[in-house]
Amino acid sequence: MADAFVFATALNSNSNVDTISNFSVVEGDKIWLDDAIFAAGFQGITQVNNGLNLELHLSGTLFAILSGLGSSPLSANEFVVF
Repeated sequence: MADAFVFATALNSNSNVDTISNFSVVEGDKIWLDDAIFAAGFQGITQVNNGLNLELHLSGTLFAILSGLGSSPLSANEFVVF
């Protein structure tokens, strides 16, 4: 069954960072971004692939870590498409 991971609260990299550890493209999981929080659109979103996890940042503020995406380290061409 597909999951939806919703980001609908103000971003704060000190107290509001979510770790998604069971994201599955195969199961149809989705990440939903509230347009009130992400009003600038996706232009400000950057991704950091540290080899094991994928970090999502908006204008430099970390808001999500996708971990456990596979049993091997992430390759340079693995990323989230918005």
